[in-house]
Amino acid sequence: SYKPIVAEAAKKSADEIYNRIMITHLLMDEAKENRIGGAVGFSGGITGDVAFDTDTLVVDAANNTVGIGTISPGFSNGSGLEVANATTACVRIEGNSSAHAVEIYSDSSGGTIDARGAGAVLAFDIGGSEAMRISSGNVGIGTSSATGKLEIAHTGTNTSPHIKLAEAGDTREFNIFHDGSGNGRLVLADRT
Repeated sequence: SYKPIVAEAAKKSADEIYNRIMITHLLMDEAKENRIGGAVGFSGGITGDVAFDTDTLVVDAANNTVGIGTISPGFSNGSGLEVANATTACVRIEGNSSAHAVEIYSDSSGGTIDARGAGAVLAFDIGGSEAMRISSGNVGIGTSSATGKLEIAHTGTNTSPHIKLAEAGDTREFNIFHDGSGNGRLVLADRT
């Protein structure tokens, strides 16, 4: 944490003091040993737009956006964080002592989400519960241990789990499902 530091003369002449300073190092008094003669630091109260090294890090306060590698972060919907690079732009989220990470990157061929590390999986949660998992080239929906290229699991009865193929606005549909009684079904239906 950092604490307010104010020179005594400035403190006596000011009505109110709001600024907070982050001290980076102390300056020793050359005339007297072990006496601090001053300090070097920076203010923590930045408002408005901020840019570090032109486009290394840019904060656009008016649009609530942050850019890394770009001087003009922009979004088609809302605000956020943009990472740009002339070849490959990447965001890495790392955990577990660098053993696992997720990288989201984009290059000239498109975008990729990459789970990195030995035995890595890519899981998708909704409301804190796992909804889908990709592991060893298999996709599991409703299961965390898919044994086929696509496995859909659901507990309960009725027509779950199922795959439904339908064209928007068309009453015809194609369904593959398990009826909850141990029977697999393949149904082509017209819902008129």
